[in-house]
Amino acid sequence: MYLSDYRMAYENVILILVAVGLIFFGSKKLPELFKSLGRAQVEYEKAKIESKNELTRTELTKNQSQLSPENENNLSREKLDEMASKLGIDENSSISDIELKQKILERIRQGT
Repeated sequence: MYLSDYRMAYENVILILVAVGLIFFGSKKLPELFKSLGRAQVEYEKAKIESKNELTRTELTKNQSQLSPENENNLSREKLDEMASKLGIDENSSISDIELKQKILERIRQGT
């Protein structure tokens, strides 16, 4: 099957679901149902992004608290590089620690 065949199948399923929704809920309740589903999806995405941000902040503070003063620079750079690679920031070898931290924070704010 081609991609367009799958797309047609999904469109048919959506049409069937809308028809069943009209039968069960009526034409007045169906828009309210879709609005509540949309709100739930937005709240889920917000919670997912917030949990990623909180996890990253927790990892940063945990890693910073475990560092000793003599090897702090090497380990912090290693951790920054590790976080950058997890977030998909590839050009991290030629920039300073501060710039890398800014890029990491920017990527986290974007929600990766």
